[in-house]
Amino acid sequence: MALKEVVTNIFIGLNKAGYVQHKQQCWEFMGCGQEVNNCMSFIRSAGRRCWLVSGSFAGSCSSCAALSSIDNCTECEFYIGVKKGYM
Repeated sequence: MALKEVVTNIFIGLNKAGYVQHKQQCWEFMGCGQEVNNCMSFIRSAGRRCWLVSGSFAGSCSSCAALSSIDNCTECEFYIGVKKGYM
């Protein structure tokens, strides 16, 4: 497969077989496991916009376990990846 095809497939979200790829949710990326049952992003099906529901942009409702190791969502690898279009 030529580089241009690979880049195009990544951009439009296709895997090698031509199927739309699954977009990873925050709890999958972070490996939350059983903790996911207490996560507001999981409960509200907001895994691609978790920072608005569970994270530092949620105001006083912050319930993200990852925030214990970072200051706010803008430092989170998942947030950065989604915002830059890598995920």
